[in-house]
Amino acid sequence: MGITASTTFDSLSSNALLVRLVGRETIGLNDSFWTDLLAFTFSAPLRSEDSKALTEATLPLCQKLVENGVASGNLYTLVQLFVWRCELLCHAVQTGQNTEDLPLLTYNSLLLIRQLTQHLILVCAEDKLESYFNATAPSPPNSPAARPLKTVADSSSAASLPPDQRLTSPVRGAEAAPPAHATSGSGSSSASSPSSLASMPFVNQARQMMSAESGYAVVDDDITVPLAKVFAEGAVVRPTAPAQRKDKLAAGAAMAGGASRQRRPAKLTHCDSAPSMLPSDRTDGSLESLLDTLCSAISTLQAGSDTLHDLLLECMQTFLVLLSTQQDGKRRRVRTGTDGGHAVGGGGQNMGFALDHLVMNCNCCKECVRALLTHFVKQPPAPEKPEAASLLSGLWSMVFTAAQSSSSSSTSTVVTSPLAHLALHLLLVLTNYFQQKGQKNPFHFSLACIADDRDRDLDRGDVSFPFHLDGLYNTLCSQLTEPSAALLLYIFLHNNPRVSGYILSRTDIENLVLPLLQMLYAADESQQHHILMLLINILILTQDEQFNRAVHEIELKSVPWYKERGLGTISLGSLMVLVLLRIIQLNMAKIRDKFLHNNCLAALANMSASFRDLNAFAAQRLLGLFEALSKKHQKLLRREPYSVKDTAETSDDQSWDLPALEEVLRTILEIVNAALTSMLVHNQHLIYALLHRQRVLAPYSTLPAFSDIMSNIDMVLTYFSSRLEDTGSGSVEDVLAMISKGARQWPADCLARFPELRYQYVEEEHSVEFFIPYIWSLVQASPIIHLKRDAISSSSGSATS
Repeated sequence: MGITASTTFDSLSSNALLVRLVGRETIGLNDSFWTDLLAFTFSAPLRSEDSKALTEATLPLCQKLVENGVASGNLYTLVQLFVWRCELLCHAVQTGQNTEDLPLLTYNSLLLIRQLTQHLILVCAEDKLESYFNATAPSPPNSPAARPLKTVADSSSAASLPPDQRLTSPVRGAEAAPPAHATSGSGSSSASSPSSLASMPFVNQARQMMSAESGYAVVDDDITVPLAKVFAEGAVVRPTAPAQRKDKLAAGAAMAGGASRQRRPAKLTHCDSAPSMLPSDRTDGSLESLLDTLCSAISTLQAGSDTLHDLLLECMQTFLVLLSTQQDGKRRRVRTGTDGGHAVGGGGQNMGFALDHLVMNCNCCKECVRALLTHFVKQPPAPEKPEAASLLSGLWSMVFTAAQSSSSSSTSTVVTSPLAHLALHLLLVLTNYFQQKGQKNPFHFSLACIADDRDRDLDRGDVSFPFHLDGLYNTLCSQLTEPSAALLLYIFLHNNPRVSGYILSRTDIENLVLPLLQMLYAADESQQHHILMLLINILILTQDEQFNRAVHEIELKSVPWYKERGLGTISLGSLMVLVLLRIIQLNMAKIRDKFLHNNCLAALANMSASFRDLNAFAAQRLLGLFEALSKKHQKLLRREPYSVKDTAETSDDQSWDLPALEEVLRTILEIVNAALTSMLVHNQHLIYALLHRQRVLAPYSTLPAFSDIMSNIDMVLTYFSSRLEDTGSGSVEDVLAMISKGARQWPADCLARFPELRYQYVEEEHSVEFFIPYIWSLVQASPIIHLKRDAISSSSGSATS
């Protein structure tokens, strides 16, 4: 038995460091408090129950932050530290340098940011939320930011350095920081402190370049830069070539106000690829900077170690938390005018909030989409965690102990690849994120424009990036049991002609279709939105004539998940007909959603002209559906009162109006007619089913709404009925043999031709009302992350002929 989560998590709200973090005191950027606070080892919670328990345990702290966060600016400072460390980490990874403890420190700071921000998003309007990420408390008169820099020794390494190499950066809102690595209450150095940067090669190089005593950073033998400028500008100093030195010195002198020194300042050069080696007040802790840094980290980092894996998980979870303001599909505040140089809101529309603007203008959308899609395709497994006792240290050791203890007895869903799971959900949220009218979503655009890395026209401007589509297809096929994977398939089929064309060209298309059919077969009335999403995928696939022919040529030896009866050998096309008819019957009995009916019938209609050797059970089910609807239709025509035993059926009948029911009946007859017109000789089981239900079909020959389409069906019935009378009654095999022989003798072109049945999926103009809540319902159902739950809407799009 381990420590229970409730008793362990409860102690967090009284932790002195956390209480100070959410208090009114402004904590300086270089205060040793941050070293103490972040010196813990905590493995990422991989269960939503653990995340929920952690969220509830930190609720009192989050409430304090709401009261004090704007005044203290501590969340802003925490974001500054994360942004700075993440930039260092990304640069180190890109340049192949040793990252040491940077991933752990970056992860720890981001974990705190997520816990605090998640509560702020739930309780604050957006303008209030922004203030926590833009708070800048004034520096006291004696703070280092208001006076010349002083040297602060690093307790683990700076003591051994000469005085001119001991560094500090300006401290925000506090006196000069104590030794950066002093351990609280001990007074001794901690060589193993997670935040120690002394051993990092790029930090050592920076320290060797700078002189705090003179206040200048040494660039080379005769060029220096004011150290305050390095901190203020967040710049990286690049040595200049001797031939350029004269101009650089002149520019530096002008920038320094003409100060006369033996070493003259050089011009600062901003460098996106190399961040500042020490944190400074110029490090941006705004919401925009946080979003850009998260996007950059996801785009740059790979899960090469346990800590990097956890950091990527935390980046994705934090990104989802920041985007969760949209999960109810509505905006909570309307602004007009301009904000920060860009137009927001106006005209009473719930649009244009700053967060939307930041997401839509992220600096590395294409790279982020590529990285998220790569994580999904690769499905990296979760790293094996060592025993808690050997892993834990620091402030929050009890948290992971509780998570380990509670998860050992949990029966919740196991996610084999948490990174791929979160990457897929974040990709879906980003590609369907709210956008203003006329504005393109850059994430959606990037996903809609990927191409196969073997294509010859990759240099075209409409290709966002090449991708290995073989791997993408195989992963989609293996993951389609997850609703989120079915939604990703929809995005590709509906929005990316290159990917949809590739999928439809596959000779193993059954690997994609079978999981879709299995999920439809297993779905119940509680999964209405998931059923609709699966049906839309099938409808889009049936828009391709080659697909419709191929599925009737693919034979399946068995279908173990089909439980109603043994099917034996059956074509994939016949199985599709059976599953679609089953969904129609489920919808009639329980769901009663017109979108489900429309999309099922549209898919069947698209396939009808390609029906070939339709399975006997599928043919009987098709005519059985017509018979069931015919009974409802006849009752509506007669308007007869129903008996008590028909009460349940009466309720069903009253949910149909006569025109809608007649439209469904006519569509079924059109499906039958298309199969007879195009493939009569190959559909003896369909003809047998028609002969078996002649009595049900007979009344519709005289009804004006059906007489034209029934003329063809009557001609077929008359022809085969006469031959059946000539041969006399016999066994089923004898009748089928007669039908097969008669079909070969059937005169060509004697049936009237009707317009070809072609239905196209059309996304509704306001489909966002379906997709955004639906996507967030998938995120909320995730077994990894815990977010507030909300209801979802119920309409997306449908087929049109």
